[in-house]
Amino acid sequence: MRFNTPAMEVLHPVTKRSQWRMSSADIAAFHDKFTTPTVIAKETGLHRNTILAAFAAHRIGAFRLNGVAIGPIYLLKEVAPVLNTLMS
Repeated sequence: MRFNTPAMEVLHPVTKRSQWRMSSADIAAFHDKFTTPTVIAKETGLHRNTILAAFAAHRIGAFRLNGVAIGPIYLLKEVAPVLNTLMS
């Protein structure tokens, strides 16, 4: 499944399994649009559970690609107002 950010599909040299690799520019593009609780915790010092509880209280769910949950990835534009509240 292709994600909503640039990435390059490559084969792992040993296992020959397909993997997605991102350049530094790809990673920056991802962080322009998305964030994760781990990234937020690292940047703010807030506990991951505090972050997730705030998201739940504001009914913010993880990003879904075509209706499919792909992990704890959140749209930055949805969580930014909550983070501003937590940090003030």
